[in-house]
Amino acid sequence: MKLLIVDDERQICESMTRYIAGLDLGFQEIRTADSGVEALRICESYRPDILIVDILMPEIDGIETIERMLVQLPKLQTIIISGCHDFQYVKSALRFPVEDYVLKPVHLPELNTVLLRTIDKVMQARANEQAMERMEWFETAMPDMQERFLGAMLHGRYADEDYVKSTSHTLGLDEMLNRPMLVSVISVPSDASNMKTSALTFSALKQVLPRHLAEDDRMIWADDMLLAVLCFDGDNPQPGQLSNRFEEILVQLERRESIRAVAGIGTPAHTPFEVADSFKAACNALQVAGWRDARLMTAGDTALGGDGAMQTHLTSDAVWALKSCLIKGDIPLLRECIARLISRVIPKDAEQDLLWHARLELTRVYVKLIQNMGVTPSEHLLTNLAQLERLNSAAALRDWFESRLVQLVDIATEQRRGRSELVARWMTEQIHQRYGEQLSLQVFADETNFSVSYLSQVFSEQIGMPFLQYLTNCRMNRVSELLNDARIPISQVGAMVGYESANYFARLFRKWHGVSPSEYRERALYEA
Repeated sequence: MKLLIVDDERQICESMTRYIAGLDLGFQEIRTADSGVEALRICESYRPDILIVDILMPEIDGIETIERMLVQLPKLQTIIISGCHDFQYVKSALRFPVEDYVLKPVHLPELNTVLLRTIDKVMQARANEQAMERMEWFETAMPDMQERFLGAMLHGRYADEDYVKSTSHTLGLDEMLNRPMLVSVISVPSDASNMKTSALTFSALKQVLPRHLAEDDRMIWADDMLLAVLCFDGDNPQPGQLSNRFEEILVQLERRESIRAVAGIGTPAHTPFEVADSFKAACNALQVAGWRDARLMTAGDTALGGDGAMQTHLTSDAVWALKSCLIKGDIPLLRECIARLISRVIPKDAEQDLLWHARLELTRVYVKLIQNMGVTPSEHLLTNLAQLERLNSAAALRDWFESRLVQLVDIATEQRRGRSELVARWMTEQIHQRYGEQLSLQVFADETNFSVSYLSQVFSEQIGMPFLQYLTNCRMNRVSELLNDARIPISQVGAMVGYESANYFARLFRKWHGVSPSEYRERALYEA
């Protein structure tokens, strides 16, 4: 907490400073000013929390000082002191959020009481502001937290009933989870000859599907699949009722939105812990729907029953393991990871039904890796998916998948290199345009959403020198030009290129050029 004391009587400023400092009220710094003009200058960089100001001062009185400071610091708390008993001054002061009015000669214990009250007000305002920020953050993050929680439940990651109850209550999902539910998996049949069109259709599906769901239903994005968790009244919803409702949703999507979607409906879940089973059943039903070219398939109608079929659905962990290999560019490790993945998705002596399912899984994983790697798909990269339809053995699928991912490593590396060049070029342009600002890697990180470490590495690799060295070089070159203009005061030159401290600027300039700024100017003018 910061305190600024403003009084044109220096002795009063010093005595109050010593007294307040001895009270140990939690001020990290106490500054003084002997005029309103000086107080306004200090306020620009110091930004106090509490202001103690005399009303009667030369040039700018206390009332105007308060008024102008509140423009910069609307939350500033003010205590007025004055030896003037004129009611008009008191009345003027009360136009502003002034905490108290203390008469001179200042009774120090009284000042202590006023300060304590003011500090409490500042601390309470801070606490309220932090609570409001937390509440706003929570409300903003709520949909994402709900989706993450439900996504984890879909994968059966929770076993603690008390934890599920408390978390669902916090996230506003307890009413939903206390009703019978059903997981439905929705997809858009891919057109191998036009994957871009399919991707756009799927994006549109994500936008319009909520319009066709009931108020208590939830839409979730998990494992690159769109899921709808539907809620029903009553203890035993009939399978026919469930399929009819979702059939109606699919018809509306096609009729009103021109989107032909395919869905797999799982088994009813009467408790939160049965949702994972409903999800697995829905995935199997979706696979069979695609195989049979059907619009809708329920878990009870699937031909791919049994544990073996369920185990062929690849989890996010398997995809992230592949992504880790791709990021590292470790081809041998990537091949080992692919071999393990293929053995999971295609059991030995697999029949054509499971080979069809394997092609579906490999397509899903391949597209998901393209998205997660930030790779811009080329026509060649996507049209390769059409080759899957002609592959009828586990070995052929493994070879196809391996070659595609090795190709993806090369494409991702090239695109990252191109992005690095663009980022470094943009940073150098910003430095030359904004050298007078308080620039840092953190500033650019905030503006680009890249990490500081990434920007530092990219800049050094692409430009050939560290960011700070390049920035200093740019500023010093500009300083040399400014010092050649005798009309510009030397005291302003440092501030014009981004150095707030004149002493630091002078030391840095001497280190850079071997002479002081004034000596440099004298020499430059003499040589001219």
